[in-house]
Amino acid sequence: MNELINVAVNEHGKLEVDGRALHMQLGIGTEYMKWVERYFTPYGFVEGTDYIVKTDDVLSDKRERTYTATTHKLTVSMAKELAML
Repeated sequence: MNELINVAVNEHGKLEVDGRALHMQLGIGTEYMKWVERYFTPYGFVEGTDYIVKTDDVLSDKRERTYTATTHKLTVSMAKELAML
């Protein structure tokens, strides 16, 4: 069976799903951060329990500059619930 989305093991040995990858795989039409605002808190997901926030410096090829990108590392349970919404 082909893997639909990557599930990784974090530094604490827990399974996690990248929020941006899930957003892309689900084909969500809105921007990532707007999707996060719309679903994370209103549906009762808790930072530190259901997800953690990660920021990375990313080099943009288009604009030739570095910017900070925010993503979320989700528990598998949270990723499943979001996929069902």
